[in-house]
Amino acid sequence: MWLHPHVIRHGSKRTKTRADPVRRSLLALPLGVATCQRSGDPRQDAANNEFADQVVAAGASMVALGQMAARRSVNPSVRQFAQRIVAERTMIDREISAVARHRGVQRPAAPDPGHTEAGNELSSYAGAAFDQRYLAQQVQEHELQRNLFRKQAQEGTDAELRAFAERYLPVLEAHARMARAVLDSVADPMQ
Repeated sequence: MWLHPHVIRHGSKRTKTRADPVRRSLLALPLGVATCQRSGDPRQDAANNEFADQVVAAGASMVALGQMAARRSVNPSVRQFAQRIVAERTMIDREISAVARHRGVQRPAAPDPGHTEAGNELSSYAGAAFDQRYLAQQVQEHELQRNLFRKQAQEGTDAELRAFAERYLPVLEAHARMARAVLDSVADPMQ
């Protein structure tokens, strides 16, 4: 039977003892660290959690749309772009999900309505129109993500999330440039 470190069992009696101060401080250390990480300005914590939420939601949407584009695109460049987005956003999503879990942020059970609507709209297109619409969505989404990551990298108050944003900002900038370049290459010159 495990007993609290402050209690010694003598026969059928329990006797409280004075705990070793070093042991007591070591036992309290994990609680103190967790408390320090969670303390601070609630607005800053909310902003950091909002960043994690937005990255998780956008990443899930980009992966789902990328998988759809890899299956339905008629253009090899679009399929290649979509496959790269799926691979790299899956990697980013794994890391932000781990960071979010560490922070106590729950992964949403369902995609947010805006991303669901984008997927539903995209599924109504076919052929070259599908490719153009997918890429236009990706250009827009990557611009939003790039701005979100840039702001977190510059203004974030959580060191782990700030480092995450700094590490993946160049990846998102590359994705945004690629999305724009592929869109330009498949754009209908008659429009």
